[in-house]
Amino acid sequence: MTRILQIENITKDEFLSAFSGLVESAVESALAKREAKKGKPSKFTVKQLAEKYPISESSLRNWIRDGKIKADKIGGKVLVDESEIENSLTEIKSLKYKR
Repeated sequence: MTRILQIENITKDEFLSAFSGLVESAVESALAKREAKKGKPSKFTVKQLAEKYPISESSLRNWIRDGKIKADKIGGKVLVDESEIENSLTEIKSLKYKR
């Protein structure tokens, strides 16, 4: 099924100029997001997370062992995705206030 879009009262050059501007801004935005993520590691060691968040290393290791947090073991180091910790902390806070 072919769709036809008809645009009136605009020249070909005006359309191409507007379209290229939209594409350029979308590409710049995507590249900026990519650069912002490039400098920030998303996986941290247990020690790094314990320093960053108010959690002891032993609690983190217990949560990993119990399966509450997913972790990867790479080269003898246990790496945890930061989003896992943030999700776990929000779950704990909600349970604390439900009682």
